[in-house]
Amino acid sequence: MTGFFISMLGALLFYSKSKYFPNNLKTPFLSKIPSWPGFLLLAVAGYIYYATWGPALGLLIFLTAVPPAYCVVCFLFNIRRSFAVSLLFILVVFLSIDLLS
Repeated sequence: MTGFFISMLGALLFYSKSKYFPNNLKTPFLSKIPSWPGFLLLAVAGYIYYATWGPALGLLIFLTAVPPAYCVVCFLFNIRRSFAVSLLFILVVFLSIDLLS
């Protein structure tokens, strides 16, 4: 779950530089951040999967976890705010369970 959450943050940084990012959500904070931290976060997520599951299975899990992370980021901007906050809360609960176990 930690790798998935970090992948979502990296996807958010890449998506914020895209021409498809919603104009009403562009903030001065996101526009000042370059896209290379998104690549760095994706590399860290890949390393987390590699360190947890080993080289072959870690790469396979990384390659199957990154596309849903991108989809969740795009999905969050197209639903109502209460649903988005609920989804993020559930992801944070799963992240905290993963970190505590």
